[in-house]
Amino acid sequence: MIIVNDDDMDNGQPVDVKVKVLIIGGITGYLGQLLCIGLSREQGISEIHASSTTTSSQSQSPPTTAKTIHLDLLDEASVTAVLSEGSYDVVVNTAAVSQPAVCETSSTAAAINVPTHLVAALENTNTLLIHISTDQVYDGSSRDSTESTAPNPINAYGRSKLQAEACIREAPNLSHVILRSSIIVGPEVEGVERPLFVQFIRDRLLAKQPTDYVTDEFRSPIFAQDICRIIAWFVRQRVAHPDTTFRELYCMGGVERLSRHDMAHAVATALGIDASAASDLIVATSSAAMDRPYASPRDISMDSSALARRTGIQCRPFRGALLKEILQLS
Repeated sequence: MIIVNDDDMDNGQPVDVKVKVLIIGGITGYLGQLLCIGLSREQGISEIHASSTTTSSQSQSPPTTAKTIHLDLLDEASVTAVLSEGSYDVVVNTAAVSQPAVCETSSTAAAINVPTHLVAALENTNTLLIHISTDQVYDGSSRDSTESTAPNPINAYGRSKLQAEACIREAPNLSHVILRSSIIVGPEVEGVERPLFVQFIRDRLLAKQPTDYVTDEFRSPIFAQDICRIIAWFVRQRVAHPDTTFRELYCMGGVERLSRHDMAHAVATALGIDASAASDLIVATSSAAMDRPYASPRDISMDSSALARRTGIQCRPFRGALLKEILQLS
């Protein structure tokens, strides 16, 4: 169960949320679908609309009671029509082509990742844009990056996401919050074709199949449930301060710096696999040994304390009850 309204308050008092929200990527995207579910439990949101990235990719109904909207991010007329007709208070853009290998060769991926038409349509409106960016805007040369760390992406995916940030931040009359997310961990969702990393680890361990996991690349994995709580908080802020122009950017990662090798061992512990057996199944490997058609940053762990101070929301540690829940162990 996704719960996003537990103890989230504005200045210690409940906020009466009455807003209309569009979630771009809410039909087929992983995080977008979870946001549709999570925000539907928020009291007072008048409507939630969900769209796919392009009209051609729409292949299923949105989760919960969200209304389906046909939106093509690559079509200026489509974006302008949807946003002018919708009169949205908040637009959450989760749409992205996030596979680094695809981004190296696909011009369409870059066009989707840089929402030029979306920014143009929202500028000079009172709509708050909440945009999901990535930790891949950093080059990985130092640990615990913050908002003041200079971005320097080393692959096409990171470059496209940094370009998206610039597009948004350079729009002088666009109210926005940019959230640089780390790797997202969460429950399985119907219709999402890409394998989820922790469920992949679980399945390999349960099948007793030895698998290589990189030991020298680090990130700050964050639970999708915590992202939903954070976005719900900003939705409430839009309601509490409707005349305020938000111009904010935050790192949005979990509280632990982990390699994929570390994550695999945490999953093994959650499954109750003893250390000796886990060591046989979780094979340590280096990033240099991986055959990848793109550059991968070594350490893009983030210090997300600024976001925690802003929202009062503390993300849950990777090793804990929530991990067991999403692995369907409780």
